[in-house]
Amino acid sequence: MVAGRDLRGKVALVTGGDGGIGLPTARALARTGARVWIGCLDVASGERAAERIRTEVPGAEVRSVAFDLGDLRAVGRAADGLPEERLDVLVCNAGVYGGPYRRTVDGFERTFAVCYLGHARLIVGLLDRLRAAAPSRVVLVSSQNHRWPTTLDVDALPVDERGYSEVRAYGEAKRCVVLLARALTDRHGHEGVVANALHPGDLVSTGIERDSWVLRVVMGLARPFAPTPEQAAATSAHLATAPELEGIGGRWYADLREGRAAPGAMDPAVAARLWEHTERWLEGT
Repeated sequence: MVAGRDLRGKVALVTGGDGGIGLPTARALARTGARVWIGCLDVASGERAAERIRTEVPGAEVRSVAFDLGDLRAVGRAADGLPEERLDVLVCNAGVYGGPYRRTVDGFERTFAVCYLGHARLIVGLLDRLRAAAPSRVVLVSSQNHRWPTTLDVDALPVDERGYSEVRAYGEAKRCVVLLARALTDRHGHEGVVANALHPGDLVSTGIERDSWVLRVVMGLARPFAPTPEQAAATSAHLATAPELEGIGGRWYADLREGRAAPGAMDPAVAARLWEHTERWLEGT
């Protein structure tokens, strides 16, 4: 997926890089010669993944950094403490799905916090490093589920307990991820920092299904026909490394090709309003 691409001297960070789609994404970036950071929830899991990549890719520079995307202050501390002066590629890959309604330590609905808001905080914390590496790229792993619900009321985010369902919470969070690609490119593209969103593939078994018995059943039935995590990582790796995509942002991709996001999911006005809310949500973190 990255054959012939040379990122020696560049630095990348992949959230959720210790498993699922994130692990083959991190491994692909290591194969280009980039120095790779694995963002993970658990130190031991991150170190195991880093050692695995170092074994499979001789000479690879891979390290891990642990933080909980559901804890905005922890995300901020991890970003501040990253021992790099520049960051060429940030792949926002980690996510959660399903289970009962839960709030994070910051009081936000968990799906929204982990899939969207924690990554927004990470990007803010790493923005100076992304600027220092310009042209740099942010790769945002979304989902075709961003199409449901078909409309998004930014002013009503995040969903409260009365309106919560697994499908709605995940769909709205992933719609916000797509809008984030638009907002970041509009705000920082002139500084050489661009972002694109992508769909990795349908019903990829990555462990995200662990909190939803419905999704576990569906994925179990679909497993013989679904992409492997390695196949699903191809579009993320492509957006992170393809030379022809340098400076291109605010777009949606699936199966290595540019596609069309849901109506309104790349609307600049909606993206700007979402970012105004995001800045308020992130205040003090």
